[in-house]
Amino acid sequence: MLTIHILNVEQGDSVVLEYESGGQKHYGVIDSNIPDSSDTPPALAKLSALGAESLSFVVLTHPHLDHFDGLFDILHTYQGKVGTFFAYPLGHETPGRLNDLKNAYKNVCINTESPSLKRTSKELIKLLAYVNEFVGAKNWEEPSGYDNSIYPDGFAGVDIK
Repeated sequence: MLTIHILNVEQGDSVVLEYESGGQKHYGVIDSNIPDSSDTPPALAKLSALGAESLSFVVLTHPHLDHFDGLFDILHTYQGKVGTFFAYPLGHETPGRLNDLKNAYKNVCINTESPSLKRTSKELIKLLAYVNEFVGAKNWEEPSGYDNSIYPDGFAGVDIK
């Protein structure tokens, strides 16, 4: 049975998928945002309330703060217990692409007067570095094609697009 938890994050999106198959529960997170009224990502609170001990997958749909704020906290909490990180469209397999992204966002941090833009840039740099180090390139996928389907472990028979 698939349960979809759509979370109120004020702006942006955050979804926790819970799938029970063969007596086992599997969990996935699609995007995250931390509302102004909270210090904790609602997805992390929901996963804790559900008793999730590991995550089959985490998805970053696109690199806007209201879709990745809090993903670092989630990945850090589940360090070593995340199956696959899906991200669109960061090009991590393209030689030098992550370094180019890091440098571009670092330049934004240096050259902007905007505190929110600095925070956004720093958060994305931190997130990508963490994924690269602790999830690893072999568990980092960038779906492509018309429907961007993903096939995470533990979700056999569920069509996630």
